Amino acid sequence: MDQQRARIKLFDEENLYLGENLEMPVVKEGEGIPFAVRIRLPRAISSKSVEPPTSFHSLPLFRYPAKELVKDQANRPVEAKQFTNGFLAGSVSALANAKPKEGEWTHDDFNQDVAGDLKIYFRLAYQADLVYATSSTKEIKKIEHFNGQPDTEISFEVYSMSAPAGKDLPAQHFWTYYHQERGKQLALVFQVPETLAADKDIQKAIDLSLKTLRIEDLPPAPPKDAPKAAAPAP
Repeated sequence: MDQQRARIKLFDEENLYLGENLEMPVVKEGEGIPFAVRIRLPRAISSKSVEPPTSFHSLPLFRYPAKELVKDQANRPVEAKQFTNGFLAGSVSALANAKPKEGEWTHDDFNQDVAGDLKIYFRLAYQADLVYATSSTKEIKKIEHFNGQPDTEISFEVYSMSAPAGKDLPAQHFWTYYHQERGKQLALVFQVPETLAADKDIQKAIDLSLKTLRIEDLPPAPPKDAPKAAAPAP
């Protein structure tokens, strides 16, 4: 009974803090994330990415911009407590002590390329430099989540850092969550104004979002020479 109440409470909190399921970026074959990511982002962040992605060393980083308005529990539009952006990147993990194949990244190279993508985006968008490595702190965060099975934990390598004010933008705070499982790795980045970095509702929304994360294989693509389905008879 206690577990059932916990699930009901989680369901209610998710609907309060989270939006719709993330939509995977629509890109050309071979240019996107090589697996499916299922997650509900904080409801102040759009579920659709904007084009084009930022790409450093060919690793695309997809941006999910903030919404200006969200709906409250009475379905009334209200100003969103602002997240500035969400970002998503993913790749196949290279085997340990092996030379990465095309489309694979080592753990360190993946982390560095996500940081490079963020630096490029920040420079282009705000005409300011984002000093990522020297201002970040690393922690390991474990999130309990319900997945229809006995409760499990999902672990993240987390970097938290601040960025100076840029053109028409106040100082910003970034959390980057790295996760690996079954030969796949992804990065989820949440950007908020520095003044909201310690806001409990912001962190609650992020934690609830991470609880919903699922990584799945993409369905196999049909053979290129597969015959087309016959047109229905008139």
